[in-house]
Amino acid sequence: MKIGKILAIVFLITLLSACAPRVSDEVPTDTNKNLLEDAIDVVGFGEKLNEEVGDTVEDTVDDTVESTITNFFGETVGKFIGDKVGDVAGKAAGTAVKKSLGEDIFNIKNKIESITGEELSNDTKLKNAVVHSCYDGDTCDIEFLDEDGNGNGKIITTRILNLDTPEIKEGHLFTKEAREFARKILVNQTVVIEISEKAEPFDKYSRLLAYIWVGDHLYEELVIKNGLGIVRYVIEPDTKYASFLREVEKVAKDKKIGVWSVPGLVKDGNNGYDKVVK
Repeated sequence: MKIGKILAIVFLITLLSACAPRVSDEVPTDTNKNLLEDAIDVVGFGEKLNEEVGDTVEDTVDDTVESTITNFFGETVGKFIGDKVGDVAGKAAGTAVKKSLGEDIFNIKNKIESITGEELSNDTKLKNAVVHSCYDGDTCDIEFLDEDGNGNGKIITTRILNLDTPEIKEGHLFTKEAREFARKILVNQTVVIEISEKAEPFDKYSRLLAYIWVGDHLYEELVIKNGLGIVRYVIEPDTKYASFLREVEKVAKDKKIGVWSVPGLVKDGNNGYDKVVK
């Protein structure tokens, strides 16, 4: 009985050693056929041993062969299918990201033209980015994304154009509301950054000057509409949305929303806000 078991095990080891090199990642049809033929031979070998050493060897060989074939084919074919499905899923996800990012910019180009009434210049700089944090309602940290949706690891502090929200350091009314609104709308979101048309698009604090598009809306529009900021610092060449944003501001002002609900809070010109939190 022991001899039969030993012979069966030795034969199986020899079989697997001979078969393994023929199995590629693509699991060819000929290889599958050879493995099945070899398996049939092993079962026949078990039956012959049974005649000489008894039923125990046959059971041992049959069970071992069945287990070995199942595991061998299962792992090989499973790995092959899993790898292929993973590759397909990965490529599909990458394509979806590219398509989504591309569509965002395409839609925004159309929206810009509808707002300005002019054909978009090829010099307009639109880039995808993710927003990591917002210090207040008009300043945030962004990271630009490539066409596959991957970040470059560089965090850039950005001052949002044509917008002025209450200052945290000055303790203005509606400061917290403006900051929380910014965080809710922007943080961890993929947005489109429209970089300033200035030759050097930075302010004196080295912050990038840019508009931010969320979906097909200007972030500035959303803030002003909710009375959490006003149109300010409209300086050439970044003036193309001024009329549009002032129309939005007029509605908020007429309805006395947010900063417009407190008489005297908003100072004239570029002079910030007057009231502070008591």
